[in-house]
Amino acid sequence: MPTTAAIIKSQVVDFNSQMAKIISDLNKYINYGKNFTIEAGWIMPIEANFESAIMISNGLMDALADSGYYDLIKKFSTNNKDFSTQQIKEMAKRFKGAETYYGAIEKTTLTSLQTMQYNGMAQLGQEYVGKIGQVLYSSVITGTTDKQLLMGLETQLGNLSRYSETYLRTAKREYSQQTEFEIAKAAGIDRGETIWEYIGAPLQANSHPECEYALIDKPHAPFFTTAEMEEFQAGGGYDHTEPRWNCQHIFGITDMTLAEYEEI
Repeated sequence: MPTTAAIIKSQVVDFNSQMAKIISDLNKYINYGKNFTIEAGWIMPIEANFESAIMISNGLMDALADSGYYDLIKKFSTNNKDFSTQQIKEMAKRFKGAETYYGAIEKTTLTSLQTMQYNGMAQLGQEYVGKIGQVLYSSVITGTTDKQLLMGLETQLGNLSRYSETYLRTAKREYSQQTEFEIAKAAGIDRGETIWEYIGAPLQANSHPECEYALIDKPHAPFFTTAEMEEFQAGGGYDHTEPRWNCQHIFGITDMTLAEYEEI
């Protein structure tokens, strides 16, 4: 059975595959409407070119919707069933009664989190199609080369794809962590006395320093008190860079007591 991390990774790969078609559709829309007058390789600052830039820019939001972007982010921002089921199985190995407490938790917080994450990805999409419009306007106003325009458009389309993936990874991590918190609350556990286990992605050749710290270098690794966990999540507690969005900093509740933790 795939681990929680493996399921999330698979979802991200699937998301990127479908995102590639969306980027292709947006690119086709832009190129279809882009009919600039160019002289000696330079885009001319003339009325016809401004009208073309305005026409494309005004239709970008509709093109984003027509590309299926909103349907895609809704599908993936709310598709947490598979990895949540596996997460509970993994929790049961660390914390007795995890399945029972998961059934008892109030799901409102998790649903609200999914809605917030969807809205965040929607705003991100709108932000980057807006930047595409700015690139088009600027190319006419400043009279850039057609090559520079294409590079600018490619950069913003690439940013839309890249940051959407980053946001999705972060959304999955946040949802998984919030599930742990909600189960702890349902179990009536005092977070101040809880010992957490760092259960991020396994170490790899390209693992970030903070991941190595949490799994190996930290005293009592991979276990954290609540205070240590909160400090780590805020970017402190170690002599490295601030945690990055693409990291899988997930902490799982344990049955360990503070006395047992101090004996490690």
